[in-house]
Amino acid sequence: MGQRFDPLLAAAFSTFGKLSLSPSHSLLIRCDDEVSGLVIENEDSRKYWPERFHRPVVFGRDMRYCYATLPELVGDEGFQPVIWIDPYEEIYALPIASDVNRFFETVSRYLDVVADEPDFKVRQVPSVAFPWEVPELLAADAALGVMIRAGKFDPWMYSGDEASARAIRDWVGKIQSARRNP
Repeated sequence: MGQRFDPLLAAAFSTFGKLSLSPSHSLLIRCDDEVSGLVIENEDSRKYWPERFHRPVVFGRDMRYCYATLPELVGDEGFQPVIWIDPYEEIYALPIASDVNRFFETVSRYLDVVADEPDFKVRQVPSVAFPWEVPELLAADAALGVMIRAGKFDPWMYSGDEASARAIRDWVGKIQSARRNP
């Protein structure tokens, strides 16, 4: 794919090959000796996405949304932050973890929230939308907050109309507020 690969993500693929929560929600796209979903997913997405979205490495999907690492924001230890991409209409991304380990921790805490929903036990569909409705979970990742405040994710976050940009700024404010008031 021509991108630096996150070592934590490489270890996860090596261990699991694929990790799905449901048929439409893969934390790790199938990547093994028979199928390289990682290559297929990234080649397909790059055909339709604007240039700035060719750099993230997509590794998972939640229906129409994608999880991706950002190789150009690699840290000193080689770890890359994770973003959630909404590729429809005006494509944009939201930062969701400072690295792959924090991504899995946050998803785990999100699943705890969902499992406690009375409706989820009946409908099997979460009423709490990730990542929009869980800023307190993202606020637990202090390194992510530092990166957001430094504007590291701005090229991927703010690409649409003013109403979308305002919604994203409000969401970032909720993360920062949750960080200050745990």
